[in-house]
Amino acid sequence: MIRGVQFVHRLPAACCGFILLWAATAGGKVSAQTVILHLKDGDRISGRIVAETTNQVVLSNAWAGAVSIPLAEISNRETIKSAPPPTTSPVAAKPASPPGATSSVKQPVKSKGAWHGQANLGLDAIFSTVNSQNYSGSLKLTYERPYLSDPKQFFRNTSQVHGEYQRTDGQESANRADASNKSDFDLSKRFYGYGLFGVGYDDVQHVDFQYQVSPGGGVHVIQGKKFVLNTEGGMDYETQYRRNAATLEMLSARLAEDATWNIRKNMTLSENEAFYPDVQNGGQFRNDWTTTLSYGFWKNLSLNLTVDDHYNSEVAPGVDPNQFEIRSSLGVTF
Repeated sequence: MIRGVQFVHRLPAACCGFILLWAATAGGKVSAQTVILHLKDGDRISGRIVAETTNQVVLSNAWAGAVSIPLAEISNRETIKSAPPPTTSPVAAKPASPPGATSSVKQPVKSKGAWHGQANLGLDAIFSTVNSQNYSGSLKLTYERPYLSDPKQFFRNTSQVHGEYQRTDGQESANRADASNKSDFDLSKRFYGYGLFGVGYDDVQHVDFQYQVSPGGGVHVIQGKKFVLNTEGGMDYETQYRRNAATLEMLSARLAEDATWNIRKNMTLSENEAFYPDVQNGGQFRNDWTTTLSYGFWKNLSLNLTVDDHYNSEVAPGVDPNQFEIRSSLGVTF
């Protein structure tokens, strides 16, 4: 039993109401706080403060309409923070889109391809015991497009055109042109397939016209930032229409590799080789090897030094089976 506590509800209702009204208006401090009062005898009582004077505190709770506690009996009070009642925010109506307005929802990004090009023009003249003038030109266009399913995999297409004319001691020593188109597509991050088609002629080799078709597959052996290496294997069919000999048809295997080494920011070494062993005539083969060192000296301009070696064991009568060249050129990339 709480000692020293007087229950106001024992008084007549009129007196109780008068006391509460007087406590609230006659200079008493009114608060709507909910507190727990710790009494000096160890008891506790909780409720909402409806009135407070210099002598007592009047509480109201669920089991008593009003309880008066003398301040002298209170050792401590603890304020209970009541949680605010939950409020329901009205759902804002979505404003209607004006006519012609586009949706803000992002549409799937379409993969975009990129074009790269390089043009080279060469002029080499040597005047010594043997006089030689060499004129050459080439154009290379590359298109790359990443897959939507995996942007790290690509479809690539490379088209090349090359022409060369050379005279040595007044005699024609080179007169040829060729064009090729190669498409390759990644099957995975490591493997890819390719298709190669090429046409051309070589007057010195007595080839009026030739074409080749070569399908196959390849492996991305090394895909580094400074060094790239690919290897390829497939089949090759080539036909040569010769001037003074029968038409030559060759079915060969194709074993090839290409590498690119970025030596420094403005210097690149590229190399490629293709070996064609004839599967119908044992011991007959062709081999093409090219290496180019490029030095970028200003913006998109470069100086190029190219070494070419082409060997064909099945040539027309009176024709040298090996062709070896060193030439320089001025290149522009775009």
